[in-house]
Amino acid sequence: MMEDASGFMFMGGDQLRLTSFLGGTPLMERLKKRYTNENTIIAGTSAVAAALSTPMIYTGESDGGFRKGDVFITTGLEFMRGVVIDTHFISWGRISRMTQAIATNLECIGIGLEEDSAIFFTEGQEIEVLGSDLIVVVDGKGMSRTNIAEIDPGVPVTVRDLKIHMLGRGDRYTLSVQSQQHK
Repeated sequence: MMEDASGFMFMGGDQLRLTSFLGGTPLMERLKKRYTNENTIIAGTSAVAAALSTPMIYTGESDGGFRKGDVFITTGLEFMRGVVIDTHFISWGRISRMTQAIATNLECIGIGLEEDSAIFFTEGQEIEVLGSDLIVVVDGKGMSRTNIAEIDPGVPVTVRDLKIHMLGRGDRYTLSVQSQQHK
């Protein structure tokens, strides 16, 4: 059945549970090969969307996240390298936790998905916004300063010159991520 399917949909839940259950399994390795080499769609809601990226935020303060140590990051399922995805982004106030994730992973682009929104990711770097709400792109490549490597846990993280893009349905965005390898 897996070999004949052209797409795979995973339901939400807990992204850390998902990655610890599926990561490194023969099933996941085959899905990655199909995704890389064939026209195969991998989709997921909420926590699964976050798990598709690398690195992956698996928990953190939604109402804060601006203090070092408020955000916990691990390896996701690695379908989208160089991208950090967070969900319920605007309604749950997750800009600070995404900023901390980008400050510790400067090569990454952050994508904040709002409820009833999605991205269609093609050709390793092109995204199109789907749904009726916004997505937020957080780009730290031009960041001129952060104190995250110099401070102790619990101290506020500062970041300068972070770029933010708010995109609606039909908008397209080309990720400037060098490490993209998948279609």
